[in-house]
Order: sequence, then C-alpha cells, then structure tokens
Amino acid sequence: MKKYVLLLLMFCSWQLVAKNMDLEQIKLQIAGKQVSLKQLSKGKPLYLKFWATWCKPCMQQMPHYSHAYQKFGKDIQFVSINIDINETPEAVAAVINKHHLTMPQTRDTNKYLANLFHMNGTPYHVLLNANATIVHTGNDADEELDRKLALLAAHKAGDLPAISLTDSAGKEATLSFDDGQTHILFFTATWCDWYLADTRPQMAKACAKATNVLEQWHQQHNQAPLQAIVNHLWTGAEDVKQFSDKFSLHYPVALDHSGDLFFSFSISQLPTLIVIKNGEEVLRTNKVESLQQLTDLLADY
Repeated sequence: MKKYVLLLLMFCSWQLVAKNMDLEQIKLQIAGKQVSLKQLSKGKPLYLKFWATWCKPCMQQMPHYSHAYQKFGKDIQFVSINIDINETPEAVAAVINKHHLTMPQTRDTNKYLANLFHMNGTPYHVLLNANATIVHTGNDADEELDRKLALLAAHKAGDLPAISLTDSAGKEATLSFDDGQTHILFFTATWCDWYLADTRPQMAKACAKATNVLEQWHQQHNQAPLQAIVNHLWTGAEDVKQFSDKFSLHYPVALDHSGDLFFSFSISQLPTLIVIKNGEEVLRTNKVESLQQLTDLLADY
C-alpha cells in the first residue's frame, strides 16, 4: 500500500513540475529596463538560477554555473536571479565580476519570482523548455542538471544525445534520432491502466485502449519502427516484462530508466504517441482510439 501511495504522490508531483508558464506576464528588471521572460527567452529554453552572496553552496556552485553558460548559453537563455535578502549592490557586483557572470542579471526585490517559482532555498535551479513548461527544479548542480541542460540544448530530436533504455529482458540499449530514420514512440506507464483506474479513470482507459490498438496496428505493420517507452516511476525490468505479457505485445517495450526521453519530449500526459522523421518531431497525439483512426493517422509514416 505504501508503494502505491508514493506512486500517486510522485505522479502528481510529475504533473505539477510540468507546468506551463505565461512568460509574457512575468516581468523582470534587466539592466535598468523592464522586460518579460518571453522577450528575454526569444523562444529558447530558460535556466533561472536563484542565489545569494552569503549562501555558501551558491558560491561553491558559481564556477559550475559560469561553465554551463559558456557551454549552453547559445541554446538556452540563462537568467541570474539574486534573491535580494541582506544584500548590497556592491556585494552582488563583486560576485558577478569574480565569476564573470555575463548572462542577464536581476534582483528579486519584491520576492515575486521566488514565490512564482516556489523557491525553497538557495541555490535554486529552474529549467523551462522552449514551450515555457517547467521541467526541472532543484537545489543541486549535479549530473542530473547537466544531463537535462544537454537535452534542453538540443534544437530537435536529431540533436539529442544517445539515450539509454532498458528492454523487457533487462538489457540496456541506446536510442538515437540522428539516423535519418522514422521512429514511432508510444509513451505510457506499466501502471497507467490499473493504478489510475480510480483516480484518473479516463486516462487509465486511454492507456489500455492505446496499448491494445497499437498491438493490432503492429500486427498489420510488423516492420514499422514502433516502440513503447514506459515511465520509470516505480518500474523495473520485471514490471516491463509483466506489462508486455499482460497485453500480449509483440512490439518492443523499453524502460526510460533515467527519465531522459520523457523529459526531452516534455511528456506530461499519458498516453502520448510521437512520430520522429529525419530527426524532427512530425506528429504528436494523446488520442489512439481505434485501429482505423490510427491507420489513417500513420498512413504517411
């Protein structure tokens, strides 16, 4: 029972993180001028870093922040946000100069940004994708943050680094989209059809329906590059095998054990079907309702 309660909490937190922001309404003071985050982002992903001069972990992370800007600054819009608590202009300027922080700077004088992005302490990292969806929040400058920055910096699927997956036999494999091929990806979860039956009944039914319809379609198109990608929350290789056996699936099912594919494609609703062609996402839908509908949908791929 404890496992299932935790699973529901993790699922809800996953949906909460994947929150779209109205960037036009979020105003900042940059170099003495008021600009919106939409103007600042120019359609790029955003990396907001909250910090304070007296915060020891903040200062320890500054070299990482500066290096990340040098590496990803062309593809991600960085914004440095001093939380403006017990600060002086001189102290803030000294840190900016010491660490060569040349990205846009602002001070959160009215604590608007801290409240808006639910800052829980410093340092605090917020990542938004190009669709203005919050895809990461945290306090650590670690491998996970670096990996997500690299994924966000990819302009299209073909630019993504190879992503590690685990198949139903427990073996690791990699998936790349720079091969010029078509990829049909079905994003779901091994528990979507049964665990959400009471709390999200329509979603549970949609997951089961899509899983079965894709199997029917695969039987008629067994050479098609279809692959199911299941979420990593409370899921291991044995769960993947049981899921595949339960639905008598003949198309491959892989576990996104790092969550990188779900992150890269901003999956916030189950099920989701995506088609990648020549490294570009050309189709996305949450509705797989019948064999005829799916056949018509994928006729060109």
